Amino acid sequence: MPDLEALTAGLGEGGRKVEPFGVPERSLHFIDLEYFFPDDARRSYDALPLIGHAAQAAYTRDGTSWKFDADKFYHFKGTVNGKATTVLQMKARQMAWGVKRTQRLWRKAWDEGHPAGG
Repeated sequence: MPDLEALTAGLGEGGRKVEPFGVPERSLHFIDLEYFFPDDARRSYDALPLIGHAAQAAYTRDGTSWKFDADKFYHFKGTVNGKATTVLQMKARQMAWGVKRTQRLWRKAWDEGHPAGG
């Protein structure tokens, strides 16, 4: 992480702190938020090359206009993290991760609000 004090010359230190980062609001744009994302959230970025190649394969030019073939896009096969997959399979996996993350957050909130034996 960059030296925020040096980058802002001390300005903004009296500002409201942004949680969970604990830095002044004016300094937030200096933080690489990737450091704070859980690993499963970062995995989504690994699929970008597959999505790009699928989009290239799905678009065709017809004279002056472009046509998009959704079937070709979603069934395009490539690799993500060394494993063969289609865009549709990758999307299903990402949605399942999202459901699991949401479940964990709701469960944590429930457990904090309803302590055992309390």
